[in-house]
Amino acid sequence: MPRIALLLAGALTLSACTGMDTTVNDRNEYLAVQTRLYKGEGRERLLQAAEAVVRASGNYEFEFGLNGFSARKSYFVYGIVANASGREKWDFNTEANPGGLLATATVSDAGDIHGGLTVSRYEKIGVAAPVYELFWARVDYVLGRRADWLSCAQAQAEKGAGGSLYGLCGGLSGSEAIPPQLAPVTPRAGRRSGQAARP
Repeated sequence: MPRIALLLAGALTLSACTGMDTTVNDRNEYLAVQTRLYKGEGRERLLQAAEAVVRASGNYEFEFGLNGFSARKSYFVYGIVANASGREKWDFNTEANPGGLLATATVSDAGDIHGGLTVSRYEKIGVAAPVYELFWARVDYVLGRRADWLSCAQAQAEKGAGGSLYGLCGGLSGSEAIPPQLAPVTPRAGRRSGQAARP
């Protein structure tokens, strides 16, 4: 785990091994962890909520599409015996589904570690389940589906996740400012009381 070398060298914490299996290992886990089906939500509300969550965790640059966005953040870490430079990236997309609006999220991290005359490449793509649980909890908060904002400290205490929350928490993340919640969904005119809204 190349990032641990930087941690031991005195650089800021980029990742940490917790002794827990938090990886997304197969398609079933991917569907359970990295996707969510939102009933009664419009695409724009969902995209606004996801964008607000990512922006709250750092200075990302966004590239928008019709159905989603990509957000990138570059970083440089100086250590005693090694330096690291790379980028974190969030990919968020939505698509219509018979049961609602299907959302998918992937966070990745890639870069180089320079130590002396050697350069080591590292890349992590969508490997940690706890960061997605935290991400969806925060999206639900912005949408008004959850009453409280789940902080990094709470998530680490509940999940024992440590460095597997990279992308939302840790030394490379921002101030963790809590974004405002969006206005509630207004029922469509003519819809019977109790009938589920459609995206």
